[in-house]
Amino acid sequence: MTLLSGSSYGADYIVDNTTYLQVFTPGGVQGTFTLNGTEYTLEDGDTFTFLEGIYDTVNMVINRTISLVASGTVQLNGVIDAIAPSSITGFSVNGTVNLRGNGCNLSSTNITGTLNITGNSSRVNDSRILNPASAVMVSGDNVTITSSYINGSASHGIVVNGRNARIQGNNITNSNGSGILIHGDGCLAEGNTIYLSGGDGVTSDASGASIIRNSISFNSGDGIRSSGNNSVITNNTVLRNNGTGIYSSGKNATINSNTVKYSGDDGIYVAGNGSTVQGCYVQNNTKNGIKITGSGCTVSSSYTYYNGENGIYSTGDNTSFRYLDSSFNARNGIYSSGKNASFFYITSASYNGENGILSTGPSASMQIILDVTSNSQNGVSSGVIMHIYGSLRLKRTE
Repeated sequence: MTLLSGSSYGADYIVDNTTYLQVFTPGGVQGTFTLNGTEYTLEDGDTFTFLEGIYDTVNMVINRTISLVASGTVQLNGVIDAIAPSSITGFSVNGTVNLRGNGCNLSSTNITGTLNITGNSSRVNDSRILNPASAVMVSGDNVTITSSYINGSASHGIVVNGRNARIQGNNITNSNGSGILIHGDGCLAEGNTIYLSGGDGVTSDASGASIIRNSISFNSGDGIRSSGNNSVITNNTVLRNNGTGIYSSGKNATINSNTVKYSGDDGIYVAGNGSTVQGCYVQNNTKNGIKITGSGCTVSSSYTYYNGENGIYSTGDNTSFRYLDSSFNARNGIYSSGKNASFFYITSASYNGENGILSTGPSASMQIILDVTSNSQNGVSSGVIMHIYGSLRLKRTE
């Protein structure tokens, strides 16, 4: 082991696969150690550079604020247990890494095994976690995982129990369960690519979750499944998932600007009250493009084309339909059976296999219906009294 330099920010040391044992032990980092007959005292801020090689039967407890850096290919076989705010960079680990200290940093590290993060405000960046027996477990609050690759988990890809986590820009594939499973409130899943999961792409039962700009495809369950209140699901591309593209059962969800295609079930299914679907492109789904069973919901500025059942199907009361284009669907462009439905400025509900708009609930109202032509049955059909105001090009199909 060699001392490279010393400064007010800590000393720099070099260790190899023999001399590192003079410093790193199962009981913790040694406070004093001997180098070439000279005794040194460890200081917070010291850096240890590990020389290239294979380090077997590793059992390191890092209980001081230090940095570990790999020089070349350094393979550590065993366990790294960071209980202090330490930094670990550039290693290959065959085993387990535990980030238990607050403020730990793990970067550019490949782990074949398990990563557990229980410390608050820890960060993982540009790392690879391969074939873990269990998910990447996040129990600490304010944890960030960015630009990392997680493949082949026997369980979920990432499980977040802590609050306010940031899961951003990761590639998560071939998990046996969900790609990302969120239990902690206020978490963000943004810009991730998630595919070939055995469960859902993203599952969240947390309040205030934000699921933004993810690419989610070819998962065995739903693309996104959210049951927490006040969730934001926006700008996601959700393609070819076996279940529903986006399922939301929490109250007051905001589902904006998503593209949902080729789902094995409904494209978007909203069961929570007071939710909003806006600016979504929902096409070629096996069942309904958008399904609403919650009450007091709004569907606006969305396009629902070529779906296997209805473009929009709603049984919820007090649903508002605004600025919609719902055409070329196998059944109805828009179907509503709830009370007090409101239709305003429907751009097009045409070329559908049954009706353009079928409204069977009481006290519905319509205003400015631009085009409901060329449907196989009726342009607008209702079995109850409906109030229509100022509609344009409202035609019954001949």
